[in-house]
Amino acid sequence: MTLTQEIKNNPYLKLSNCTDISDLETAMDYLRKLDVQFGEQNKTLLKIWTKFLDKKNKLQNTQNK
Repeated sequence: MTLTQEIKNNPYLKLSNCTDISDLETAMDYLRKLDVQFGEQNKTLLKIWTKFLDKKNKLQNTQNK
């Protein structure tokens, strides 16, 4: 399966479907598997990682207030 197909087939890899840190952790676990399969320097995966880490930081900051 291609990277695009893998991303489309996993609902957690749609950022809007991740509503809490648990969802983000699940998505990141899957991203780690994709890193192994497609390479950690894959530009598409790096962009996705950035978006998910940003959202996780925002959620953590919200919870800490």
